[in-house]
Amino acid sequence: MKRKYGALRTISTIYKILAGLAAIITVLLIIGSCLSSFFGGMFANQLLESFGRGGGGGGGFNAAGLIFGAIISFIVLLYGGVITVSLYAMGEMVDLLIALEENTRLTASMLQQTHPTQQSDVPTVSS
Repeated sequence: MKRKYGALRTISTIYKILAGLAAIITVLLIIGSCLSSFFGGMFANQLLESFGRGGGGGGGFNAAGLIFGAIISFIVLLYGGVITVSLYAMGEMVDLLIALEENTRLTASMLQQTHPTQQSDVPTVSS
């Protein structure tokens, strides 16, 4: 049997691929924001120490940079997660609508085979 709705199936696949790309980009952004906050905090401490202002001690460790990085990473995780799930859900919704149409067509066909309609059973519209 020939599969119908090739364009809709392609659109569904594209949505699912975009969801995968969004998930990968989200993970990369989380890792990048953590690393940049950590190394940026270390750089800021070294810069302050070189000007004699003290860097808060700790040998270049900056807890504020890590906390800021964690907060940014959490926001990126939420936003990226919502985008990823939404894109995947759109792809699944297109698949669901295709399956709904196929099942409705199959059910109608089975009903016509088990209960063939007679011409007298069909109501006519009088004008």
